Amino acid sequence: MIHKYYNKVFNILLIIALLFSSSFTHANTRKNLHIRNELLSKLYSDEQMLEEYEAEEGVYYDDSNPEQTTQLPVEVSPELQENSNDDITPLSKPIYNEKFLEEAETSTTEYSNVFEEHSQTSTTKLPSEIEFQKSSIVVGLVKTEEETYPHELGLSQNVYEMFNSFGVKTVLIDYNKIINLKKIQEESLSLAHQDEMLARKLTLDRIKIEVAKFVEEKKINRIFIPGNYYNLHSEPFPPTPYRQLVTEAIVKVVDDNPTIHLLGICGGLQGIMSAKGIEVVHVANMVNDEEEQRSHLKSAPNPQEECVPLQQIKIVPNSRLADVVGKFLIPDENGWFSTCFPDAHSGAVNNTPENRSKLESLGYKIVAFSKDGVIEAIEDKHGNVYFQSHPEALVVKSDKNIYLSNQKERQVSTLVAIAIINDFLYRA
Repeated sequence: MIHKYYNKVFNILLIIALLFSSSFTHANTRKNLHIRNELLSKLYSDEQMLEEYEAEEGVYYDDSNPEQTTQLPVEVSPELQENSNDDITPLSKPIYNEKFLEEAETSTTEYSNVFEEHSQTSTTKLPSEIEFQKSSIVVGLVKTEEETYPHELGLSQNVYEMFNSFGVKTVLIDYNKIINLKKIQEESLSLAHQDEMLARKLTLDRIKIEVAKFVEEKKINRIFIPGNYYNLHSEPFPPTPYRQLVTEAIVKVVDDNPTIHLLGICGGLQGIMSAKGIEVVHVANMVNDEEEQRSHLKSAPNPQEECVPLQQIKIVPNSRLADVVGKFLIPDENGWFSTCFPDAHSGAVNNTPENRSKLESLGYKIVAFSKDGVIEAIEDKHGNVYFQSHPEALVVKSDKNIYLSNQKERQVSTLVAIAIINDFLYRA
C-alpha cells in the first residue's frame, strides 16, 4: 500500500517536470496537449491523494480534534532515486518520449474528476483554461539592462527565463529607461513655479502616468518586483532613485487596476511597503540575538544557487496564502503551516505595534513570520502576496530541487514555491 502511495508522490513530481517542459516535439500535438492538461490537473489533486493514503493506512486528520494529526510522509520512489545523480537532464528540455507520455496519461485517469477550488478567495482555473489563458498573460519584470549592484543582471535574467518556462510572455520594465527623470523633474519644477514640494508631487504624478502608459501599451497584467543588493533602511546600498520611483508608480497603478497581479520579493516587498509609508528597518533593530540576525542572510549572496540553506517561515491560518500552500503542507495543531525558502536580507518591515496597525489600516495582512518574529509575507486587499524570502529561487532551480531525494524539505518547499508562482500567474 505504501508503495502505491510513493508512486503517487512520484507522479506529482512528474507534473512539475511537464510544467517546465518548454515544448513537446512529438507528432501528435493535440494528444500531447491533452496529456499535459491532465497532468496539470494532478497538480491540484493532492488533497484527494491524502484522503486515499489515509484510507489505505488507517490514519486520518480530524478537523474537530487538532491534536490528532498525521504528517504526510514525503518519500521518493526507486525510479526517482535512480535519477537523483548529478547528470540529470534539465527539465526545460523535452526529455519525454511517446511511451512515457502514454504511461503518464494512463496514470492520470483516476484523477480526472478530482479538481476543485480551494476557497472562494483563491480562484483556480482548470488546466484547459490555463492553456487558453497563457497567450493573454503578460508579466512585467522590473529589472535593468545595466547592472547597478552585484548579481543584479544575472538574478533577474534567471527570473525572466523562469516565466518563459511557464509559457507566458515577459516584458522588461527597465527602471533606468522607462522614465526620463531629469526631464520630468525640470518640467515639474517649472510648472510648480520653483515650489519644490509641489514639484515633487507633480514629478510622482508624471512618473505614474508614464508607467501606466507603458503597462497599458505592453498589455501587462502581472508585475514582478524582485529583490536585490540594496537596502531601504541604510547605506551602503540604497535603491536607485529610478527604481524606487518606478516601484511607487507601480503600486499606484495596481491600486487603480486591481486586476493586475503584483508579486514583490525581498527588496521588492520593502519597496512596495515604503511606497505606502510603512517603515522598513534593519533586522538588528528587531532581533537581538546575533545568530538569529545572521539566519536571515543564510542564503546570501545568491539565493538562487543550488542547495543554499533555507529559512523556515510559519504561515498564518485562514490566510489566502494558507489556501495556496495548503495543497502541499499539513497544518500543525493550531492550523499554522510551515515551509522553507531561501533568505538573504538585512532589512525587513518593522514589526512594532504602530507599524503593524498602519499596515492593517491600509488593508494589508501579515500572513507569515520567521521563528524570531520577523515579518516574512504580507497580503494586500487585492489578493497579492509579497515575500521577504525567495520562493522564486526554488522555482528557478526546481529541475534540481525536486530530484534531491535526501532533502525532502527542499522538495516540498519547491512544490509550495511553484504553487505560489502558479497563483500569481493564473488566479482570476
